[in-house]
Amino acid sequence: MQSPSPDTALSLGTMFLGVAARRAQEVAVFFEGHPIPYGDLARQTEAFAMALRLRGILPGDRVAIILPNLPHFLPAYFGAIRAGAIAITMNPTYRPPEIRHIFTDAQVVAAVVWSDALPLVEQAIGDDTSPRLLITVSLPASEGTTAPAAAVNRETISFEQLLGEAAAAIAAGKAPAPLAEPNPDNVAVILYTSGTTGKAKGAMLTHRNLLSNAQAIIQLADLGPQDVLMSVLPLFHVFGSTVCMVAPLLAGAPIVLVPRFDPRRLIPTVQQQHVTILAGVPSMYALLLRTPLTSQDISSLRLCVSGGAALPGETLRTFKEKFGIPLIEGYGLTESSPAAVFNPPNGVQKAGSIGLPIPGVEVQVHDIKDQPLPAGQIGELAIRGPNIMKGYYNLPEATAQTIRNGWLYTGDLGYQDEEGYFFIVDRAKDVIIKGGLNVYPRELEEVLMAHPKVAEVAVVGVGDAMKGESIKACITPRDGQNLTRDEIIDFMRERVAPFKVPNLVEFYPLPAGLPKNATGKVLKTELRQGKE
Repeated sequence: MQSPSPDTALSLGTMFLGVAARRAQEVAVFFEGHPIPYGDLARQTEAFAMALRLRGILPGDRVAIILPNLPHFLPAYFGAIRAGAIAITMNPTYRPPEIRHIFTDAQVVAAVVWSDALPLVEQAIGDDTSPRLLITVSLPASEGTTAPAAAVNRETISFEQLLGEAAAAIAAGKAPAPLAEPNPDNVAVILYTSGTTGKAKGAMLTHRNLLSNAQAIIQLADLGPQDVLMSVLPLFHVFGSTVCMVAPLLAGAPIVLVPRFDPRRLIPTVQQQHVTILAGVPSMYALLLRTPLTSQDISSLRLCVSGGAALPGETLRTFKEKFGIPLIEGYGLTESSPAAVFNPPNGVQKAGSIGLPIPGVEVQVHDIKDQPLPAGQIGELAIRGPNIMKGYYNLPEATAQTIRNGWLYTGDLGYQDEEGYFFIVDRAKDVIIKGGLNVYPRELEEVLMAHPKVAEVAVVGVGDAMKGESIKACITPRDGQNLTRDEIIDFMRERVAPFKVPNLVEFYPLPAGLPKNATGKVLKTELRQGKE
């Protein structure tokens, strides 16, 4: 039986707490076998929101969440939004320059930080007093981690202490007056996504954006309290937060929160928790196919969802043959909250197709004049609906380039067939999708050009059976300089997140350098093919 759909006229925090009140005794989250009821999660959420307000966090202030898949993520996310703040979720493997850019661009006032990432955060902010509040998170195994001394005017406190102080304030009657219900078109979350300009841009997602997308996912997957969804994908990623957290929680479906994908632990967990829906990236399903599993091992599953990268036709065919479970592919962007197109779970699924538009969303193929093209003709995919972001934070020109006449232009090239199914044929943007995570060549090229021995560089993606794509850095050393692959890898490891570090390095020494056409443009097609 399908769960009632969320009301997009309300805020995300109000919707979550309303569901939690009705299901207070039911399990919201399983983490390493430990159940967390909706009631407990709601109390933590309210306490976190209260703690932020007691420390002067105002509606519209930005609160960063730098956590892996831990139970703390949920009250921090919903609590920040409940306090009227804007949540900014960040990859805990980001390096100091990446952290510094987001903190500075968004003027972050508080950050919830995983203990393992704390030294990198401290390095990123240095003696700066922004953010003024650091909330540290650790598990029992890492409780020995000590926070560095706080800079002037910055408070550092553990997550547990923060909630305890808020609970004491509430009990003492010192809670501030309730906030007015936010407008559903107010920004709830900012998610930073890189682009061809090299610098990460903050996509502003509203309450309506996220709730409408969650509603569509609930309807599409017939998601309800009878389901158990395994959340392997990182919650800091838009796919993980909307599809694997917001949608199931609002539908009353418990989440099995998994810190990282490990096929040896995943299958026993599926069996123990009777997981019915599994969401992942193509490489995860390809790896599962290589394990000695049978359909009986995962008999509780009724649906598998793939996103983040193109699902190879062979993986789709073999998975269905081996396990007899629907594996549906979808498509979307951070800017579309993220889902826009999905194959129907109980309908026709065409090999190579990303599927049909989700409920309430329009998708068209446009020409270079932003006019719709007929079926069969290739153009740029454009999306329109309540899921489209409000814009890029403090970047009106970039927003105007991406959203035109109400349509979000994706930069992806594709076509629609006569039955309305969409197909991607190429990417207008040179984004590399590695293990479901976007990597933008321009960003890495700018970092590599800072190396004193590098004269010229181009970064491309090359096919990888496991990860979808690998990253290849093609480098021309400065005249008279010797460079090694290890030098480049070490240089990048200090400056970008691990998933962005190139897997492959090729050198194109002077005088020829990188291959170029007559106008001097680097021929990335040749670079993808590699040197003879």
